[in-house]
Amino acid sequence: MSAVALPEEAAARRARVWFWWLGALAVLVFAVAWLWVAMAYGEEFSEEGKARAAGTTMAGTGFAIGLVPVLILHAVSIVFAMLLAREGWGRPLPGRFVVAVFAVGAASLPGFVLWMLLSPGGTMFVPEPYVP
Repeated sequence: MSAVALPEEAAARRARVWFWWLGALAVLVFAVAWLWVAMAYGEEFSEEGKARAAGTTMAGTGFAIGLVPVLILHAVSIVFAMLLAREGWGRPLPGRFVVAVFAVGAASLPGFVLWMLLSPGGTMFVPEPYVP
C-alpha cells in the first residue's frame, strides 16, 4: 500500500472527521435548542394567567415556538448525518439511518437531560403549581 491516500480514501477520511467534529458541536447546539424549549414552555406557563384574564390562552405556544423547531433541527441533523455517513463509511441506507439516529440522539440527550434537571419539578412540560 502506498503512503499516498487515494482520492476516495481522502474524501472518506474528511467526511468522517467532519462527522465527528460536527457531532461534538451538535452537543452544544442541542443544549441551546433544549434551553429554547424550556424557555418557550416557561413563557407559556407564566403568561397563561394574564392571557386568560384577557380572554385568550397561551396553550400550545411552547409546542409551536419551542418543540417544533427542535424537532425540525433533529430531522435536518439526521439527514445531514446520513449524508456524512454515506461519504465516510459507504454504508447502505438502513445503516446510514441507524448511525445518524444514534449520533443525533447522543448529541441531543445531554442537553435534554440538563434542561430537565434544571426545570422546576423535574419536567419542563408541566407547569409549576400556583401558590398564591
